[in-house]
Amino acid sequence: MFSSLLAAGADLLASEEGSHQLELLGMPTYWFALIGFLVFGLLMAVTVSFSGRGLVRPDKAGSGLAAHEQEALKEYKSRHKR
Repeated sequence: MFSSLLAAGADLLASEEGSHQLELLGMPTYWFALIGFLVFGLLMAVTVSFSGRGLVRPDKAGSGLAAHEQEALKEYKSRHKR
């Protein structure tokens, strides 16, 4: 049985030797590379767009500490001369 499947596959390949380009799913093979390149490029753009979102810039954001925490921090700095 396996030899008959192998022979059928060989016949199929021999019949397609005349065509210069194998089409899979009705598309030329180079379209798969182009679509993949575009999809991964889009994913990279999305990933890069989220870079730096966790950074807190003091000039853009206020203090995230409550009043009693700020007071405790000032006291700590005055004790340790920092």
